[in-house]
Amino acid sequence: MPTTLFFSSALVSLRLTGAMLLNPPPASASTFPSLRTLALGSVRYAKHDSISTLLAACPALQDLSLSVESYNFHGLGESAGKVNVIVLVPTLKTLNISWPADECWLYKLQINTPALERFDFLGGLGEYVVLENLPNLVETVIELEDDDSVDYTNRIWDFMESLYNVVSMKFNLETARILCYGPMDGLPMFNNLTSLTFDGNFWPSYYMWPAVRLLLCQAPKVQTLGFELTFQGDHNGCPPDHRLENRMEKTLFDPECLSSHLTTCYYKGFSGHEVEMELVRQVLKEAYVLKTMNITFESRLDTEIKLHACKKLRKLQRRYPTCQIEFDKGQFDF
Repeated sequence: MPTTLFFSSALVSLRLTGAMLLNPPPASASTFPSLRTLALGSVRYAKHDSISTLLAACPALQDLSLSVESYNFHGLGESAGKVNVIVLVPTLKTLNISWPADECWLYKLQINTPALERFDFLGGLGEYVVLENLPNLVETVIELEDDDSVDYTNRIWDFMESLYNVVSMKFNLETARILCYGPMDGLPMFNNLTSLTFDGNFWPSYYMWPAVRLLLCQAPKVQTLGFELTFQGDHNGCPPDHRLENRMEKTLFDPECLSSHLTTCYYKGFSGHEVEMELVRQVLKEAYVLKTMNITFESRLDTEIKLHACKKLRKLQRRYPTCQIEFDKGQFDF
């Protein structure tokens, strides 16, 4: 990249991607005093601290998007050590970071952003992760993948503990399932969380309620509960695996938010599988103040499967008449 770019006082927005080598001069020698938006894609970096050096030269940055993979640092050699992703930007309001989960060992992540309002993270957590000084964070999207070892589940909870102040959270279902294999004592609480959405994929063998229940137990004031899930497999697959339920049955209490706060619930991408039916049943069973559950079927779902699913849902509604199950307009005429 041309060195002159690093001395642009008028630049407001910068997006870098493609076949270029990023080698910023020391922050003391360069500056982007007006830069508000920075997006770093699949560029190559000359040094292990090139990202941190560039960010240190952006004193007014408000929006940062960072997507990296190991090949972005190809040629640095083992002597370079881990890649430093140090985000110490007092003006930053939105942050999006993604990297492959199986490469998380490569990165040292440190975030100190007192003005941050939204944080999206997709990838895995390495051994060095520090999140601090996030008093204004209100919205987050989290998708963490790796394994279900106790050490890794502790790492996820430590990561999430710094997000204690969020009001809205979108959480990957597989990440929630990983947490079910860890300790159940001393978990962080999310007392300000009012909107919780689960997204991601699930399979016929997934029994989803334990993972959902675990997060709800840590968020006593949730008012809106959403599911944006994609079914993988076929409707004749293997039956649900209830081992998680058996493991957690004696360790979790009934979520407080379901009985006293939950007023809105929706499910987008409903495919009518048995594990989904059970998830709906568990919510209806516990949600005493819930008046309406809105269900949107997966767009490519066979009409016959939809009709069969509707009959099952209507039976559930008769069992729990205080909540009405509604379908998006245009899907059916009842």
